[in-house]
Amino acid sequence: MIYSRVMARFAVPALSALLAMNGSAQSPPPLLQIVQERLNPDAEPVYGKIEEQLAALCARMNAPNRYLALASLTLPREVWWLNAYASTSPRSCTDESASAR
Repeated sequence: MIYSRVMARFAVPALSALLAMNGSAQSPPPLLQIVQERLNPDAEPVYGKIEEQLAALCARMNAPNRYLALASLTLPREVWWLNAYASTSPRSCTDESASAR
């Protein structure tokens, strides 16, 4: 029940922001991947550093997919990732390259 309230409250504005980042505000993406991560309190500093490094790497490599992260302000810490894809092909390619690391 709480997740539906969270999604109802944040998904529409977040999706609008994600679409604006992709430059395709006219129509929603055919595929929207939503990933939820719960963070251990001790892992937050390391998690943040890793995510900053990954964002810098994606920018250097001109990664084709944009994403939006929503982070909770209260405990337990959660991060929800919204990834928009034009089709399943780019997502599969991204998943395969991520699993190879």
